[in-house]
Amino acid sequence: QGFIVDAKIIICIPIDGEDYCVPDGGIHILKQQNLPVCSKEFLNSLKDCTTIVPADVVFVLDESGSVGQDHFTLSLEAIAETVDKLAIRHDQIRVALSLFGGTGTSRTSFNLDTSYDKDIIRQNLMKTSYNKEGNTDLGDALRYGCEDMLDGYTNGVDTYVVLLTDGKSNRGSTQAGVDTCRSKQVTIITVGIGDGIDQTELLSTVTSERHYINTTYQELHT
Repeated sequence: QGFIVDAKIIICIPIDGEDYCVPDGGIHILKQQNLPVCSKEFLNSLKDCTTIVPADVVFVLDESGSVGQDHFTLSLEAIAETVDKLAIRHDQIRVALSLFGGTGTSRTSFNLDTSYDKDIIRQNLMKTSYNKEGNTDLGDALRYGCEDMLDGYTNGVDTYVVLLTDGKSNRGSTQAGVDTCRSKQVTIITVGIGDGIDQTELLSTVTSERHYINTTYQELHT
């Protein structure tokens, strides 16, 4: 008669010969979709799929002084490669980018509704400037990602903040930002880059170790 299909998107980054995958359990694209064989309904089921679970993803990128222009560019390229693998559409997966350094320095590069064209999103990513902020406030960065970047832009969909940092907080309260995100039911995925991080601090931002990745700038880009 046909097939019952489940399909998920999981982002996997190979590090030291092992794949680290997020989010935990994946993002459903097809969920118990009935696909009949050899019929017009089969093609229509793919064309007009209504079981795609939409998600809003905000990338929150460190631009503190420890990063540097070259590493900042590598981070943007890694995000662009990740976006290219996602099902970008206004009613499927939407992406946005914010940047941060010290307290009160968070800023928006582009919002969730800026574009659903992957080429334009890549252009927006790669033209994002590096402001080289002096300090690091992870809590304020998370608060900005979960409030300023998502409030008013999302409506009843799964929400994710992907935090990328090579440092540790020397300003503010990381836990305060985490609490803000959790109160809004936003899942945090944290990518700690290099050996200048505080792994205990970064692990405290996620609800599962599967949502934490420790890597280097070189591995991030590969």
